[in-house]
Amino acid sequence: MESIDLAKNLRELLEEEAEALTSRNISLLERLQTRKENLLNNLDIAHRRDPSSGQHYLDTIQQCSDLMRRNGTIISTQLGAIRLALGALTNRHHGAQDVTYDRRGIISAA
Repeated sequence: MESIDLAKNLRELLEEEAEALTSRNISLLERLQTRKENLLNNLDIAHRRDPSSGQHYLDTIQQCSDLMRRNGTIISTQLGAIRLALGALTNRHHGAQDVTYDRRGIISAA
């Protein structure tokens, strides 16, 4: 398979990955990860065999790079939301102190 075809397949996969990330479809993400690893390996091999790249190939690779950054942003945003939720559940906030009660039942920071 030619480099441009592999790059186009990667671009389509990254679009699917974004959809799976936003819908939090873990099983699809796992399947896509395996396909993505294979595509990246094959793309590397194909590009090493024929390093002369046309402009269409370079444009497609740039689009893939942009899509990978976008997917990374989606992941970072979701991780931030999870951390906030965990913080709320565990009553831990950045810079917050532990809260205890004294003998009279009055809240004091530990």
